Amino acid sequence: MMTTQKKSGMTLVEILFAFAIISTVLIVAYSSAINAWRSAVSANQRTEAQYVAQSAIEEVKAYRDLSSSSTAQKRMQWSGAANNGMGAFLQDLQQVGGIFTVGQCASGANCVWRVKGGSRSYTAPGDSKVFTVVIKTGKLFCSNGSSLDTISDLCGDSLKVTAVTLQATVNWDDANGVASNAIASTILAEPN
Repeated sequence: MMTTQKKSGMTLVEILFAFAIISTVLIVAYSSAINAWRSAVSANQRTEAQYVAQSAIEEVKAYRDLSSSSTAQKRMQWSGAANNGMGAFLQDLQQVGGIFTVGQCASGANCVWRVKGGSRSYTAPGDSKVFTVVIKTGKLFCSNGSSLDTISDLCGDSLKVTAVTLQATVNWDDANGVASNAIASTILAEPN
């Protein structure tokens, strides 16, 4: 009687099947790692953008409170009887269509900060991501001096502006290539 010896080892089909399983596991792991990395970068960019938006609001607040004896820079002028209740600062905002940023004056100018129309770009340190910052004015809070009379686009001649709503919007394309934005808003009151 003839005995057959069983050879040990793997057949070609078994090797291909094992290779397919290992390849599938590696592809899924790689895809998951890439998605996790993109999510982390997007979250970091959103945090940075929120910081930039809040910083833009704080710049306007600093501009509101600024007065300098070394320059002709004065605090925001809110009231102006002949200009629908608006002083020089709010007139500047109206002239740029209510969309603005606050920027430093040119070297040698007789001011420190000024209102500039349009948007500005910001690049985070150590990052190549460019954020676009825009600040918009909203409604004006108008008063006759004793009470809040109205919230509107313009105050009448007998009313003065006591506050204005501001919204800072930061736009960018995130790590996934999706257009994103972050918003900070406040009500900016007349300085005391």
